[in-house]
Amino acid sequence: MDRVIERIVSMEQTIAYNRLPTNAVQAARRHLVDAIGCALKGYREPVAEIARALASEVTGARPVSVLGMGRGTTAEMAAFANGVMIRCLDLNDTYSSSGGVGHPSDYIPAVLAAGEEAGAPGTVIIEGIVLAYEVFCRLTDATHYGVTGWDHVCNGVIASAVASAHVLGLAPEEIANAVSLAAISNFALHETRVGVVSMWKGAQSANACRNGVFATQLARRGMTGPEAAFEGRVGIIKVAAPQFDLDLLTTDMDRLAILECHVKRYPAGFFSQSAIDAAREIHRRIGHPARLRSVQLGTFPFGVQVMAGDREKWAPKTRESADHSLPYLVAKALQTGDVSFDAFAPEALADPDVARILSVLSVVEDPDSAASWPNEARNVLEVTLDDGTVERVVVENYLGHSRNPMPDDMISEKFLDGARPLLGDSAADTFLQRLWHVDELSNIDELMATSLVRQPQR
Repeated sequence: MDRVIERIVSMEQTIAYNRLPTNAVQAARRHLVDAIGCALKGYREPVAEIARALASEVTGARPVSVLGMGRGTTAEMAAFANGVMIRCLDLNDTYSSSGGVGHPSDYIPAVLAAGEEAGAPGTVIIEGIVLAYEVFCRLTDATHYGVTGWDHVCNGVIASAVASAHVLGLAPEEIANAVSLAAISNFALHETRVGVVSMWKGAQSANACRNGVFATQLARRGMTGPEAAFEGRVGIIKVAAPQFDLDLLTTDMDRLAILECHVKRYPAGFFSQSAIDAAREIHRRIGHPARLRSVQLGTFPFGVQVMAGDREKWAPKTRESADHSLPYLVAKALQTGDVSFDAFAPEALADPDVARILSVLSVVEDPDSAASWPNEARNVLEVTLDDGTVERVVVENYLGHSRNPMPDDMISEKFLDGARPLLGDSAADTFLQRLWHVDELSNIDELMATSLVRQPQR
C-alpha cells in the first residue's frame, strides 16, 4: 500500500473515544459549538442561500439534514450546504503551521452527515471530529498547502473522506480506497483567495467536504482507487507535493492537532485577528483617528503574502476581499474601534475616512513576528499622529488563539449570537446544551432537528 495512505488509515485506527484525552474531547465539543454557531450566523448570506437551494432539490434514500431546514437531502449535499454556512463569514477556526494554514472545522459537516445517515452515537461524532482535525492538520504540516499554489482544501477533502468513513464504520481497505479517490480527483487552487475574492471563497472547502463524503460513498459500495495515489510515478507527491514530509504525518495522542487550533473572535482572516486587537487598543487611546500621519503594521510573512499582497487588498470591493485584507481591517478597527459584520457593507467599503487611513498605512514584515510564527500570530501596530506622538501596540496571541484560549462561555455567547435570531431563545438554548453534551446522545437526530429555523427564507 502507498505509505501515505497506509499512514492515514493508521491514524483512523488510532482514534477511539475511550482513548482520547479529556482535553481533546472538550476541544471537539468547543469546536463543534463554534462551527455550528458560525453556520447559523452565516445562514442568511447569499452564498448560503444558494447552497441550501441546491441541496433542497436533491432527495436521498437515507435523507440527512441541512442546518435550519431539517432532514431531506443526500449526505454529500448536506455536507456542502452546511459547509458553506460554516465558512462563508470567515468566522470559523484555523490551524497554523510553518508550512501552511487552513480551517479544520470546514470538515465537521462530513462527520455530521455520515453520523446522521448511520445513526451513530455522539461518542462517534466526537471521534470523527478529532480524526478530521488530525488528518487535515497533519496533512497541512506535510504538504505545505494553504498559502501557495495549491489550496488547503486539497487536504480537507481527504480529512472529510477519512472522517466520514470512520463514522460509517468502513473497513481499512475501504478507507484506503476512499482516501485514494478523494485525493487523486480533487485539487483546488489558492487563486480563490487572492485578487478580487468571490463568493467561492466561502464554498471551496464545502465543495471539498462534499467530494470527500462522495468518495466515501463510492468506496463503501466497492469502488477502488489508485493504489499509489501519493507515491506513484505520476502521483500527488511527484506532481503536486514534492516537498511532502511523511515524518510529519503521524498521530501523537498527547499532542492531538485539535488542541493546536484557534477560535476566531472577528469575522476576518486568521492573520488579522491580533492586528485588529492592536488597532482597537490604539483607537481606545486616541479616539477617532483624524490626526494620523502614518500607520505601520508589522507582521509575519504569510500575513503580508496572503492578506496584503494584492492591490485589491488595498481597496477591496467585495466582502470576501475585505475580510481577507489586513490593510482594510486595520483601518476599519482604527476608525470605529471594532470589526463587526457591518464593516463589510457596501457603504463601509466605500467610506472615504477608511480610504484616508489606507493612504497612510503600510504593511511590512516584522522580524520578531516572523521568528515567532507559527507558535504565535504576532502583530505590531505603530501609528504616528500629526503632532509627532507615537502609539505602539504589540499583540502576540489574541483571545481565541490556542495559547490564549477563548473561554467556553464566550464560545457559547458567540453561538447564541447567531442562533437566537433564527431559532428563538428557547430552541437556541436547547440546541446549545445538546451540542455541549453531544457525546451523551445515542444519535444526533434530535440534535439536528433542533436547528430548524422559524422562518427558513427571507
